[in-house]
Amino acid sequence: MFDIRALKFFIAVAEERNFTRAADRLFTTQPNASHRLTSLEKSVGKQLIVRQGKHIDLTEEGQFLYSKAREIINLHQRTLDALKKNAEDIAGDVRIGAAETNAMHLIGEAVVKFRKKYPGIRVNFFSGSTKEIEEMLDNGLIDSALLVESFSLQRYDFVRLPVCDHFGVLMPISHKLSEKKSVTSSDLRHEPLMISEQALQGNVLSAWFGCDINSLNITSIFNLPTTPAMLVSSGLGLAFTFDKLINTQGTKICFRPLEPPLEANLYFVWKKNQVFSKAVQLFLNHFREFLFDFSKVRNK
Repeated sequence: MFDIRALKFFIAVAEERNFTRAADRLFTTQPNASHRLTSLEKSVGKQLIVRQGKHIDLTEEGQFLYSKAREIINLHQRTLDALKKNAEDIAGDVRIGAAETNAMHLIGEAVVKFRKKYPGIRVNFFSGSTKEIEEMLDNGLIDSALLVESFSLQRYDFVRLPVCDHFGVLMPISHKLSEKKSVTSSDLRHEPLMISEQALQGNVLSAWFGCDINSLNITSIFNLPTTPAMLVSSGLGLAFTFDKLINTQGTKICFRPLEPPLEANLYFVWKKNQVFSKAVQLFLNHFREFLFDFSKVRNK
């Protein structure tokens, strides 16, 4: 349905907002760029741009296509790169997405051992919330992912990691609860809270609190904990996060675990029935063997 060259022209026009500059960027003529875009609009059956003199604005459909066009171009180039590799040439790229978790230390150990065996293979990492990482995985922008308490495991093949993350809250060291070694649901029920988008979608915290989490005093929702950690000391609220993600040493905030303890399972996932490049398949095989050896040592 999509002509790759037409998509490249559309991306250039969308970013330059001017046919002449877009044509110069792609080393072609302005009439050719205009013709390509008109053909693309006919192909999708939607108006993608609005001309206002020399300036161009995107329609709602154009904005949607632009958000997807870059993903399509990226996937197209990755596919070509993979096909150009010789079967005997152990090289390439592995792309791993990861929600923020202390278990990345485990992934790091596995990658170090993997690259000693295959120095020609580069391992790239992409961070985001579980929802964002799942979208990247589904769209083919990454090969595999480390997810925290995913509710979509039926869509993927996966291995469960032999470690867990532990919930707790970040708070100012001046807060009255900082004097406690751990905090309970009754301690937090009336406190202003910052909670991740994923925690709101699931029922893990609701079960721990024993009530609908939306009934709590939620002042802010976040996708990654780094920014909320900087806001804790301002008094915006106490931030739910995992242990060991934020280094509180020498700062004005501290971390307190929950009581009773609340754990989150971790999963390394990849799409079912996916045909992988040789580099990715080698890494998946290596990582499963690494986890098996890690579990044996840990259980001794």
